[in-house]
Amino acid sequence: MTAEKQGGEKIDLPTTLTEFLKAEMPAAKFLKSMNDMAELPGDDDQAEALSLCLSDAKYLARAIDLVRLGTRGDIDRRIRRLMQNWCVQIVRGSHPDLAEFRRIGGISPEGGISKVASKLKEARKKDDKQKIVIAEQILRVSLIEAASRPGFDISNGLVEIHRSLHLERPDKKELSARLEKYFLRAPQKVIENASALARLLRQETQPLRDEISLLRGKLDQVEAKNTKLIEEHESLKLNIAQLREENEKLNSEIDAEKGKLVGVQGGADHDRIELVARFRSTLKKKIQPNVEEASEGLGHSPPNVEFAKHRVKLLKRLLEEELEWLDQSLD
Repeated sequence: MTAEKQGGEKIDLPTTLTEFLKAEMPAAKFLKSMNDMAELPGDDDQAEALSLCLSDAKYLARAIDLVRLGTRGDIDRRIRRLMQNWCVQIVRGSHPDLAEFRRIGGISPEGGISKVASKLKEARKKDDKQKIVIAEQILRVSLIEAASRPGFDISNGLVEIHRSLHLERPDKKELSARLEKYFLRAPQKVIENASALARLLRQETQPLRDEISLLRGKLDQVEAKNTKLIEEHESLKLNIAQLREENEKLNSEIDAEKGKLVGVQGGADHDRIELVARFRSTLKKKIQPNVEEASEGLGHSPPNVEFAKHRVKLLKRLLEEELEWLDQSLD
C-alpha cells in the first residue's frame, strides 16, 4: 500500500504487524489502513511480530499502542478479533508459565491478570531492568485484552494486580497514606480518572454496604433481644433461687409438723390403750359384778328389791366417777 506525502511524494505504508513495529507510523493511522486491507496479517506475521516485541521493549510499547486502540468496541470486528488474539499470543509467549493464558475453560480474566502480575513480581525480585520493563508491558497487554472481553470488571482486575504484587495484606492506614501522597502530586487528569474509579468502586460496593447496614440493624435487634433474654434469665434464676429457699423452708416446717404429728399419734395411741384398758377393767371388775348381783337379787322369789337398788346405786356412782375422769382427761 502507498500513500502520498505533502508535495506529492508517494511512500509505502506498512501492511504487516512487523512492518508497523519497525515504522514510525502512528497506531491510529495503521489501524485505519487495516480497514482497506483485503487480507489481515496472518499467523506467520503475528509470530514474527511477537518475537520482535519480546526482543526489545520499544517494539512492545508500539504493540501496546496498537492493541489498546484496536480492541475498542467501535473497531471493525475482524480487526478487533485479530488484536485480541495477538494480545493473547504476546502474553503466552512472554513466559512458559503463561502458555495457558486465556485457554478455554481456564481461569477468569481477573485470574489471568493476577498470574501475569506475579511474573512482574518475580522480575522485580531479580532486579533486571530490561525484564522488569517487559513484564510491566506484558501486564498492560493482559489488562487491555481482558478489558475487551464482555463482563470484565476493571476494579476486580486492579485488585488482583495489587494482590499479586503485594501478597501480604496491606495496612489500610498505610495504603491510604500512600495514595494520598501520590494523588496530592498527580496531574489533574490522573486525579479525575482516579476519582471516576473511586466512584465506580463505591457504586459497585453500595449494594454490599446496604446489605451490611441491613445486617448490622438485624444484629442490633438480635443483640437487644439477647440482652433482654439474659436479663429475664437472670430474673428467673433469682426467682428460682427464692422459690427453692422457700421450698426448703416449707419442707423443714413440714418435717417438723410430721414429727409433731408422729409424737401426737404416738401419745394418742398410748392414751387409747390406757383408756381401753381402764374401760375394760371398770366394766369387767366393777360394772359387770354389780349388774349380775342386782340381776340375781331381782331374780329371787320374792325379789330382793332393796339389794338390787343398792347395787344400782353403786353402779350409778361408778359411772359418774368414770364420766368425771373422762371429762378431766379430755380437758
